[in-house]
Amino acid sequence: MTHKISAAAAALALVFCLAGCAPKAETQISSIPGERGEIPATLTVPEGESDFPAVVLCHGFTGERGLDGHAEVLAKDLADNGIATLSIEFAGHGDSTEPFTAYTPSSMESDIRSAVRYLVEDCGADPDRIGILGHSMGGRAAALALDDTFRAAALWAPAAGKGLDGLEFIDHDPAVRQALFDASEAGTVVLPRYELTVTRQFMEEMADSDPCESIKNYTGALLVVFSGADVELFSQQTIDRTLDAARSRGLPFTDLTPEFGDATHNLTGPSDDTDADKAIRSRIDSATVAFFAENL
Repeated sequence: MTHKISAAAAALALVFCLAGCAPKAETQISSIPGERGEIPATLTVPEGESDFPAVVLCHGFTGERGLDGHAEVLAKDLADNGIATLSIEFAGHGDSTEPFTAYTPSSMESDIRSAVRYLVEDCGADPDRIGILGHSMGGRAAALALDDTFRAAALWAPAAGKGLDGLEFIDHDPAVRQALFDASEAGTVVLPRYELTVTRQFMEEMADSDPCESIKNYTGALLVVFSGADVELFSQQTIDRTLDAARSRGLPFTDLTPEFGDATHNLTGPSDDTDADKAIRSRIDSATVAFFAENL
């Protein structure tokens, strides 16, 4: 399977990336090969030779690879620190040609593994210095994928509730979430609030997963942040349980939650306050870059 290269980057980047070494410039591509076909993605590679560290960026539910503007800043600043980034789009999101019904926890993990494989095998990233960043449902996917593949992980407002509690952002009422699960026995179910159709497989995989257990067993460097607005989407119990899972490892971890009580779920500021938005974005992006620079 071949990878499609954007016209603007093709002349500069294709030879370098396929040769397994980094070009002395930022590289952008439109997709990478995945288990089910092409995965929309943007790659940024630092100057220098191969064996650089790299971070996979994972967006949230109904999000896209730009991470609400965070990805571009993170990619540039991480590249300045010698770290590559690969921001991917999950099934049914952004430029994906797959239907939303292909979006499941297992398809997200498959895409994450494909991203790591591409970075290491095609772009020359150091397999011992791979990081991952996930926001919201992307944070859940990142948490579930945690193993010794990843030397460092940043979980931004992860939807880390146990089982169907992971769908608190759809509805806070457990009875409603259970009713959606029961209705999915027909094969699919429409999620209220977003009016998007998911499969029975999606609901079953959500019900059977617990990101906090993965977090407890993870021995790499860890950053977790929840914003002040996250209580509108997640229960305080889920937020506390996630932070407790990180603490229970008995290892140091970076908890930025106390610093972002003024932020939205997307770790931005109010849309009508440009200065506050810039300040919050700067704080979370700078702290995340510093975390990866120290730990990769």
